[in-house]
Amino acid sequence: MMQLKNVSPEEEKRKRRSVKWIYQKSKTITQAKQGDKLALLALYNQYLPLFKKLCRNRADYSNVLEYDDLLQECFLALKSTVNSYSFERGASFKTYLYSCVKWHLNRVIAKHSNVTENQLTLILQIKKFRENYENNMDVCQIMPL
Repeated sequence: MMQLKNVSPEEEKRKRRSVKWIYQKSKTITQAKQGDKLALLALYNQYLPLFKKLCRNRADYSNVLEYDDLLQECFLALKSTVNSYSFERGASFKTYLYSCVKWHLNRVIAKHSNVTENQLTLILQIKKFRENYENNMDVCQIMPL
């Protein structure tokens, strides 16, 4: 016989909030799929910090497109991602969106510059490695050996 686990009231409240949040998000995605412009705008505003991060990382390597142009491309990528997203695939919307927007931006930059998608991917990986290395060096300099 299986025993039920005692759940604190705070945990139960957190679970209910989480389920409600997931329902609202799926409802917003469904509305955006059906052409609701306000729902699409709500999704854009919700994921704007993610878009800004992706654009900031790529704006340095695009000699043709500026930061604002890349943000506009994120909106176009969001629109196509919403239409192609399927709840049955198992991936969260944020994970799927991140992947789609990242590759969309890489393709757009490669199209408008002399850098290929593969080169841009390598450049971004090197940049991330360098930033991590520099952050670790700061810690090593502060802490005596």
